[in-house]
Amino acid sequence: MIIDWVLNKKPTTVGVCTGAVAGLVAITPASGSVGILGAIAIGAVSAIVCFWMVAYVKIKLNYDDSLDAFGVHELAHLLGISSEAEANFYAYQACLRSKNPSVRFSGYFFIMGYVLGNAKIVMTAQQFNRVKRLIRPEIKRLYIYHRYYWQALYSPTLGAAQNWLYELYLKGNKIENGQKNYSQVVELLISYERYKRLI
Repeated sequence: MIIDWVLNKKPTTVGVCTGAVAGLVAITPASGSVGILGAIAIGAVSAIVCFWMVAYVKIKLNYDDSLDAFGVHELAHLLGISSEAEANFYAYQACLRSKNPSVRFSGYFFIMGYVLGNAKIVMTAQQFNRVKRLIRPEIKRLYIYHRYYWQALYSPTLGAAQNWLYELYLKGNKIENGQKNYSQVVELLISYERYKRLI
């Protein structure tokens, strides 16, 4: 918006929305590890680069991008330099540091699916059942409710198309293992816990 104001002598709604998307997407991967000044710096850099993509590169390359999704969203992701696993890890760490118990719970609840999915792969059935028994009954009910709620809305045709497109998107952003990258958040959690014991 400010760049719009300076260069075009008036702020625009598109400028406000574009700046908001660019800033949010760029700061998300680093949100748990930078302070206020770091966030401002990331926001400023992403705003300038994304404005340049939308105002000049799009015109120069003549590509069709009526909503500026490529120029803003994708480039902001690249500026964030983070895999999906890292973004999940940062989100989890940010939730755990909250003073609000509901936010902390959302962090644990969010990561639980990844942890259980990985545990089921590497543990015997007996070990996995022991881990499942440690989860409180009301948490299990909430987890099952969420799973069935989203499964009821799931369309196999749209899901297959989405998975294919998303796999292309992730690999295009140098995340070689595609959607499998999400569950690698568990590796980051284990490494982080080991690191904490060393210091």
